Amino acid sequence: MSPRASRGNVSRSEFLRIATRAGFLLGTPGLLAACAAPQEPERTTALASPSAAPGTPQVAATRGPSRGELRVSEPFLPATLDPDVGTASFNLMSLGVCESLMRYTETLRVEPWIAKSLDRVDDLTWRVVLRDDVTFWDGTRVDAEAVRASFVRTMEKAPGTADLLPRDTVFTADGQTLTIRTPMPVGMMRNNLAAPNLAIKKVAGDQFVCTGPFRPTAFTARESIALEAYAGYRGGPPALARITARQLADTAARSLAVQAGDMDVAQALLPSDVSKLRLAGVQVDPAPWARQHMIVLNPTREPLNDVAVRRALSLLVDRKGLIDAVLDGVGEVAQAIAPASIGIAGLVDAHRTAPDEAKRVLDAAGWRPGPDGVRVKDGKRLAFKLGTYSGRAELEQFAVAILDMAKAAGMELSIEKLADVEQALASNAFDSTMYSIGSAAFGDVSRLLATLYTPSPRNKDRYSNERVNAAFGRYIQSSDAAEQARLFGEMQRAIGDDVPIVPLVNPYQVVAYSKKVRDFKPHPLDSYKYTEATRLDA
Repeated sequence: MSPRASRGNVSRSEFLRIATRAGFLLGTPGLLAACAAPQEPERTTALASPSAAPGTPQVAATRGPSRGELRVSEPFLPATLDPDVGTASFNLMSLGVCESLMRYTETLRVEPWIAKSLDRVDDLTWRVVLRDDVTFWDGTRVDAEAVRASFVRTMEKAPGTADLLPRDTVFTADGQTLTIRTPMPVGMMRNNLAAPNLAIKKVAGDQFVCTGPFRPTAFTARESIALEAYAGYRGGPPALARITARQLADTAARSLAVQAGDMDVAQALLPSDVSKLRLAGVQVDPAPWARQHMIVLNPTREPLNDVAVRRALSLLVDRKGLIDAVLDGVGEVAQAIAPASIGIAGLVDAHRTAPDEAKRVLDAAGWRPGPDGVRVKDGKRLAFKLGTYSGRAELEQFAVAILDMAKAAGMELSIEKLADVEQALASNAFDSTMYSIGSAAFGDVSRLLATLYTPSPRNKDRYSNERVNAAFGRYIQSSDAAEQARLFGEMQRAIGDDVPIVPLVNPYQVVAYSKKVRDFKPHPLDSYKYTEATRLDA
């Protein structure tokens, strides 16, 4: 095959602008996730099973035959099967549908997945050698041209991925070798190529053909998805014949379903359910998680445009009290922008609990207690709304407790139920809101910084600090560990001064599963839930 090159049409200056404004975490319910995906019209799709193409590589089977049906309940399912729309790629990868060139191990080490190797040729050039045993569901080999086409489509359909692969990047495909040449250094390319956003797929008519061990056979947006084993999967067919997943937004419903035996796996449960689950004979082991619960603030709205109010809110929150009261003591106090327990180095503890200091900060800023205890400044009350949303019951309980903490410091908060938290973030249609995000969704914090702390589709015209933006632009280009550490610290200190977000708790993940489920272990990232090895006892 002769080499083929492809490039985008955005200049270097345009990329720098996009890189500091992009970062829509296309993979998270919380992934990246985040928490929920933008609303789309609900639809049901029945999918045909593609047949293997002749002349494709044959793989010696080490598994199989596929047996049994795994029934799982999830807080969020995708709104579409198009990996390049919304958070679909994250959801689909977690279900075993999509795969990327690289992936993260349980210790958050990056390793090849569809790729066989990844090497840096020079500051601007990377060489990917692909495995020769990876096939799409139609049986065709995944070669460099297929990966090139997948990346080009992603860059066209999902411009928020510009800080993963600059749109001026040149791809050259030659057999099983893909050369990636970027317009400027991208020091975190290994991490970036593990992103669900860059999952490898191709389009066949109105269907999306991926490489994972499971392929959809029926789908209803944000309600259910049925998956079947891909018999041509490398190394042999998956151990499971089928997976059926249902979205159950109510945490209690997910817990009861797995206790009753109606579901084999229930994701994102509460630590307070652990003892009940164990008494019911269900396996459950709380473990550190690459996730953080927080309050996202809108500094464009009064009174949160006053940094003193934002700082005071962070100081008055009793984080340990939230963990004890709502999470049954299971979790970590969040003082930095991500949990240190998953191996993130260089974190700066910029937040702490000090209610008396919160009052002094407000006093110094001119917020004086009024007759009813609510503080007033220039005739305006220190009052604002705190948003909540369905899917994460612990956040709603946090919100109730935070109302009382704020009241003691002279703040008047009221709870606002948001129908779609992602839409509220995108349109800035909120004062403040509870939120949960995979703070290290791709194994590092670059996606978190790109999503919430620099201008992006989720942070449009809400919070922007030129010092942070400039440091982030250099951070994602650098491959020097010392320089990255310096820039990371600089960004965190600036963010800590501004308080655009109040970190609350680094929760532990609580995943419950039947004792007949085998070769299943929750991963620190939400990206890998069900694999070709997962099986059921007869």
